[in-house]
Amino acid sequence: LYAVLLLAPVLFLGISFAFGVALARLLGPLWKLVGFDDFKAERIACCLRMLAEDPALSQVDVLCVQECYASLFLDGSYPQRLVHGAGKLGFTHAVVPDSLPAFPATLAQNSGLIILSKRPVCRSSSLVFGMSLEAMNVNRGALHAELQGGMHVFTCHMSPSGHVAGSGFIGELLTPLFDHARKKQTTELVDFIKHCAPEDEPAVLAGDLNLDLEFKRGLHQPPDPSPYAIALLRALKDHCGLEDVPRQVRCKTSASEATLTNFRPTFGHVGGEGQPHERWLTSFGDGLLCSKTDDAIFSRGFCANDIKEEELLIPESSRPHALVPYITDHWAVKAEFRIP
Repeated sequence: LYAVLLLAPVLFLGISFAFGVALARLLGPLWKLVGFDDFKAERIACCLRMLAEDPALSQVDVLCVQECYASLFLDGSYPQRLVHGAGKLGFTHAVVPDSLPAFPATLAQNSGLIILSKRPVCRSSSLVFGMSLEAMNVNRGALHAELQGGMHVFTCHMSPSGHVAGSGFIGELLTPLFDHARKKQTTELVDFIKHCAPEDEPAVLAGDLNLDLEFKRGLHQPPDPSPYAIALLRALKDHCGLEDVPRQVRCKTSASEATLTNFRPTFGHVGGEGQPHERWLTSFGDGLLCSKTDDAIFSRGFCANDIKEEELLIPESSRPHALVPYITDHWAVKAEFRIP
């Protein structure tokens, strides 16, 4: 009886959480009528304009995109808009997952992953992670493209931590379920990379790994420790030979242990250094502004020359809404490589 009583609230919250996205999709037109709009079409247009006009971005060869979802109902054709627009800018090769979400997220969202490339794609594959608390909401997973010349590109979107449900009782209650999913997805991601890319061939992984590194001591200080992030970094290095690019570029020592000190914020806009803050798009559990590292780039078989984390600030005259100053609630992470 005690076990049933303890399990009941977890199941209730899990089911509610799982069907949330499907319900939100069906109610989408109603949300817009009452003023809740994420302006995704406008932000995609701003992104394409930035790719065309920014000299640094125009030199990019491969783009890895997350959270550009397709769904069974009212998906807005956002992936098609992005792929079509990017094609006009030279990204003539695209790898996208099935537009119809895989079970059990059939009524919700696919993985939202896209790889856009100026180089021809020889082979591609996709992965949907196994069952988790979010499985009815979204197809968390990974995407792979083998480019002409033998270079492998991966992107992914892992489950977040329990903090996404807030810092209170509900977040604490759901944290073990999220932690279990993240541990299992790490194994699935490692196996997928090993299956798709022979270990002697160069590879890059650029994705939203939901590292959940917080900067409670300040944005210019190292992030707080994270057992999940350390375990993920070790797994990618030990089993796939992939090392995080921030360390390759910024680390001044030759220590072999996984470290988090070289990461910078990639999520959340808190308004530092004269930049505007943003709350409209940031869907964080308790609604508090924060800066975290969620996204990262890893590589093997390349020399990493540079890495930058950039807030994609929309010019004030082009913003779809006064409260939407950025293209996304995440930052762009841009790396430059050369073949040794």
